[in-house]
Amino acid sequence: MIKNEMTRELFSKKLEARYRYFLLSLQKLATLNIIADLTENSYSTKTIQDINFRLSNDFPECYTTILTDEEISKFATSGTFKSLMREQSVIAMCSILEEYIDSLLEITKLSKNKAASYDQVEQDFNLSGVNNKTLKKIYYIIKEFKPLGHPFQAKQTITLLGEIFAIRNALVHSGGNIIKESSDNAIYDNFKSAGKIILPDNSIDDLIHRILIYMCSLTLIIDNYLETNTSRVE
Repeated sequence: MIKNEMTRELFSKKLEARYRYFLLSLQKLATLNIIADLTENSYSTKTIQDINFRLSNDFPECYTTILTDEEISKFATSGTFKSLMREQSVIAMCSILEEYIDSLLEITKLSKNKAASYDQVEQDFNLSGVNNKTLKKIYYIIKEFKPLGHPFQAKQTITLLGEIFAIRNALVHSGGNIIKESSDNAIYDNFKSAGKIILPDNSIDDLIHRILIYMCSLTLIIDNYLETNTSRVE
């Protein structure tokens, strides 16, 4: 499970509530991956005939409206539960992060439109083709607040967060195939092989860990700013 990096009570209660919800959402993803691991292990030695479970009894001879009993049984015995869960978890964690950053802009009363089109991240780190709006929004917040000693002054922070979105984009738009050169450059070797996305056993823990560390830091930066600029606190 996820260890909370937050060590103090936040000044802004609205910010703290949003952070706790953000953390809970990541915890749910971690829990689902643990369950997927346990499920796959429990069915790894069974045959298709041994498996009899369904989500709904509304449709005869069918597990859901899109999978038959036989198809879901094959999933259970073929060792694909965990890989499917990892892929969907990467997609979900990107959505969770996007929503959280938008909530930070709302709390700080910064312009979402300006943040989404902010290109300074490319200039500061000599990057090209940074089309991810969430990364631009994060960097826009940092530039507005100008905190000292923050992790977003390092290129590695930007590239590690950018990698998560590059993985998500390959999964969503090309079935896990890495088509674009920019995506290939953004994804490190431990998450790709022969032009395809690979998600190792520790991948979800790795990706959630880096998101949580950086967002905890960003949240504390914002909270410190709000505490000294009470006019922004609702």
